Amino acid sequence: MNKTQKLTNYLGGNKMLKKMKNLVVQEEGQALTEYGLIIALVAVAIAATLTAFKGDLVAVFTKIKAQINP
Repeated sequence: MNKTQKLTNYLGGNKMLKKMKNLVVQEEGQALTEYGLIIALVAVAIAATLTAFKGDLVAVFTKIKAQINP
């Protein structure tokens, strides 16, 4: 009995081995994780940009508020 057969028998036959291979090969969860990381990166970039331009944004909205409420 070779190593592959021993592993197959240990894992409960070909059925279990196929399930394990599918877990390794499956990419659906990986894509979802990548999208999550991209969204997190975009959120951090937006937060950093808003923080950097905080003073300018406050000035713009204060000016708009003054024009709306004379």
